[in-house]
Amino acid sequence: MTQPPLQVLIEPYLGLIEAHFWIEGTLALVAALFAIALRRQRRLFKAPGFIMLSFGLIIDMMTPQTLRWQGWIHVGRAAALLLVAFGLIRLAVEAFLILRHRGKADPSTIISELVLTALYGVTALAVLRFMLGIDPRVLLAVPALGTLIVGWIRQANFFSGLLIQYHRPFVQGDWVRLGDHLGRVVGTGWRATWMITRNNEHVQIPNAALAAQAVVNYSSGDAMVADELYIEIDREVAPSRVEQIIGEVLRGMPEVMTSEVDLWEYKGAVNRYRIRFWLGDYAADERVRSAITRSLWYALRRNAIELGPPGLRRIPAETNGHGEIDHHDDPAILAELRRVYLLNALSDEELALVASAIKPLQFGKGEALVHEGDEGDRFYILRRGRVEVYAHGQEGAREKHIRDIADSSHENFFGEIALLTGGKRNATVRATTDVDVWEIGREAFARLFRAKPEAGAAIAEVAGRRSAETSAATHVGDEAATHAEALRRSAVFLLAMRKMFDF
Repeated sequence: MTQPPLQVLIEPYLGLIEAHFWIEGTLALVAALFAIALRRQRRLFKAPGFIMLSFGLIIDMMTPQTLRWQGWIHVGRAAALLLVAFGLIRLAVEAFLILRHRGKADPSTIISELVLTALYGVTALAVLRFMLGIDPRVLLAVPALGTLIVGWIRQANFFSGLLIQYHRPFVQGDWVRLGDHLGRVVGTGWRATWMITRNNEHVQIPNAALAAQAVVNYSSGDAMVADELYIEIDREVAPSRVEQIIGEVLRGMPEVMTSEVDLWEYKGAVNRYRIRFWLGDYAADERVRSAITRSLWYALRRNAIELGPPGLRRIPAETNGHGEIDHHDDPAILAELRRVYLLNALSDEELALVASAIKPLQFGKGEALVHEGDEGDRFYILRRGRVEVYAHGQEGAREKHIRDIADSSHENFFGEIALLTGGKRNATVRATTDVDVWEIGREAFARLFRAKPEAGAAIAEVAGRRSAETSAATHVGDEAATHAEALRRSAVFLLAMRKMFDF
């Protein structure tokens, strides 16, 4: 029977396909897929190692096995072995670095590059000697090789890179100033160090230039970094008052670890104050500095203190110059108070008692209106904006978000618990937007409770529920237990209120 022509053409070459072809083909495909997957992602394993493996296996698969190509068989197998060995060496070094640095990338690539270069060189010399029969000493006779190596080392800032690696003036992620550049270090290689500035500019600084200039590290170890700003206040304002106001602003910044305020110098009609603050993370410096400057404007305005030389005092139109409502029987003001459901059952006369003690205040975004742990003798009604409530719960615990309060809420008030019981604030309240509030002191509630005792019970009920919700948010507990705790605390609050306000 005559064989088909196609079979006649293919049959002589079928012997070239061996079992290892399929094994190598599968491994080459897997390595190629890994290389593609890692190509655009920041992994600790890099794509080049898998690319070398894949190409080495493919070359070995394609190396002809017939005597006709005998001269190329050794060259193909040597090239394949060299690529596979290079790939395995690279992956082994990367695996060691992963274990050494516990999954974090080493910011300096100098040591790993030295090790890889040495291992690549030894492997290449072994393949040349034992597979191709080339004496490696022949390479040393080539004059150009030494010239190229020396020139490459000098051009690549090799020794400067080694000095940086030895002294380690910074690590990956540190904020540093290198000459005219300020940014976060990304890594250090043979030739240069890379950093990203605040403007997201990728800067590459040659190691030779880096070794010849001062390096300022703002993230060294656990040390805090300080910044400062200056402010000028009317000289007639007592320094102790200014220092207290600025201190309250700084205390409301969670990022500020510690701070100090100094009367720095006299400048004619103003005093110049220096404000210094320390941060744990330099990355937040510009944002915190801006927040402090912004909050100071609101804090000084609330206290009728002018920035710069004394001038025309600008008092909000709704106040009488002493920070209090002038026309406390204004129907619009009474209607605003009646929005607070704790007060909506009061008569106009009773609401006027509360309105007579109102102080309209403004707070800027990010400012703390009340601080957890402070003595509380003021109650706040949120008229415009939004605030968020935080509490630590247990001493030493991290601050935890409890709730948000908006001006549109029927519970648009806070600060009632400490005011009613005479205790300390159980939470911190910060403005998430610019806010307008009405501040009401304890004396106004004393007049209210004497005139309307049942209002005390309603306020005690809400105070107990809010206190229980704050505790439930910082401790694990079920809904039924929280409700029972709210009832218990309401009774305790009412008893404390009757004792304090005598109603």
